[in-house]
Amino acid sequence: MANKTENKSLYLYTALIFIVAILMIVISFFSQINLDKQHNEVTGDDSAGSSIAEKTSQLSDENMILLETNKSLNEQNSELTSKNWELSEQISELETKLANADILCEAVDEFENGNTTKAAEDLERLDISYLTQEQQKVYDSLKAKLEN
Repeated sequence: MANKTENKSLYLYTALIFIVAILMIVISFFSQINLDKQHNEVTGDDSAGSSIAEKTSQLSDENMILLETNKSLNEQNSELTSKNWELSEQISELETKLANADILCEAVDEFENGNTTKAAEDLERLDISYLTQEQQKVYDSLKAKLEN
C-alpha cells in the first residue's frame, strides 16, 4: 500500500510540473506578442510583415528625392548669390550717384549763398561720369557762372 501512495504522489508531482510548463509556454507566447507590438510602436513600423528589401527600396526612393531637392536648392542658392552680387554692385553705383548729387547740391547752395570758392571746390570733387543729363546741365551752368 505504501507503494501506491508513493506512486500517487509521483503522478501528482509529474502533473504539477506538466501544468507549470504549459503555463510558462502560454505566458512566454503572450509576452512575445506584447514585445513585438511594443517594438513596432517604438520603431514606427506599420506593417510587421515588411521585409528588409522593401524598407531598403523605400529608403532609397526617399534618398533620391532628398538628393534631387538638395540639388535644386543648391542651384537656387547659386542664382540668389549671383543676384545678390548684382544688387550689391547696383547699390554701390547708386550710392556713388547719390554722393555726386549731394555734392552738386552743396555746390549750388554755396554759390547761391555767395561762397564761390567753396562752390568751385565742390565742383572739383564731382565725378562727372555719374551725372544724369539734368545734373550735367546744372553742372555746366554753375561752372559757366563760376568762370565769369
